[in-house]
Amino acid sequence: MKLLFVHNTLPEFRVAFFESISKRVDVRFIITHPDLARSVYGDDGTEHNELDICFVYGKLPQRLKKIKKEIELSKGTHLILPPADSPVEIAEGLFTLWVAKRNGLKLYTWTEKWEAPRNEQPMVKRLKNNIHRMVYHYYTKSCDKCIVFGTKAKEYLQQIGVEEKRIVVSYMSSLPAANASKGINVRRQHCIESNKKIVFCLARMIPRKGIDVLIHAVAQLRKKHNDFVLLLGGDGPLKKELQSIVKDNDLDNVVFAGHIPPELRREYYRQSDLFVLPSKYYKGMIDGWGLPINESLYYGTPVVATTCEGAAYDLIDGDNGAMVEQNNVKALALSIEEFLYHKNRAEVETAIEKTVKRYNIESMASEFLSAFPAA
Repeated sequence: MKLLFVHNTLPEFRVAFFESISKRVDVRFIITHPDLARSVYGDDGTEHNELDICFVYGKLPQRLKKIKKEIELSKGTHLILPPADSPVEIAEGLFTLWVAKRNGLKLYTWTEKWEAPRNEQPMVKRLKNNIHRMVYHYYTKSCDKCIVFGTKAKEYLQQIGVEEKRIVVSYMSSLPAANASKGINVRRQHCIESNKKIVFCLARMIPRKGIDVLIHAVAQLRKKHNDFVLLLGGDGPLKKELQSIVKDNDLDNVVFAGHIPPELRREYYRQSDLFVLPSKYYKGMIDGWGLPINESLYYGTPVVATTCEGAAYDLIDGDNGAMVEQNNVKALALSIEEFLYHKNRAEVETAIEKTVKRYNIESMASEFLSAFPAA
């Protein structure tokens, strides 16, 4: 089997998974938008020379020509279609599908796509989702198997008519940056007293990440507890607005850490008492998976996340963390309090260990490759 894996970008968090499947099958990655990872995530994995990668640059006609050439010269047998997140990516995906079919390759999809409830989708988002449904319906009719990140994505495909027997669930996971630093003392770095518990959040400061909801939840908790700090990692256009919310609530226990490079994130997870990912439906958008949930559990820290996070449905079980209704300040505050002050820490850590043994890079790769009979 020769697998052609067409994907839009190569962020750092994808590298470990790509390396794992590369050790098991002959695979060439065709990356159609190499610069996207840095602009969206602030880092990329383009320097990992051990992967067999073709980076596609130029305007759309040049990219399509390069994709066609790669498919025709590769002697591939199986192909993963690229995401369909934008009009340009849809055009690239449909073109890739056409070229692959002409050359007799077996086709597969790999997606995290699911949708917010209809009542949370404004008209424009509903229109976009309808277009996506038509694209994925066409994709899936042409594919041997459809590989999805988790339960929510599986439900989405079933809703558009894909039979369960053609869906393979490969639960998303990630590993820390290879050069992760062990030396940083997070408390010293941010002047946090040793007797303070740390509630950590790592997210871009944009509306759908729900950091405003988290700050309001912290304001509620602050009335009962004064021995914890909210440590906010990340940057973005809402930072000044979030700082104003902190000031308006007269909170002295919120620290803005700014952008945290991948190689430092391990210590932030490890040295925190709880990780919170408070995403909310914003203009109908969801968080397809939410890898920080994987990463926090990997380092032994329990998680509170919302129903807007795909990973929460599969990874959080009530013992290793809590999933709460999105955009619900009271529910978020109660779950944070429960895991900071009332849960037995040893039992929580045992639950986390069980989760990490089940959901990791190696199991993800095995589940992914199970979609290919020849693998």
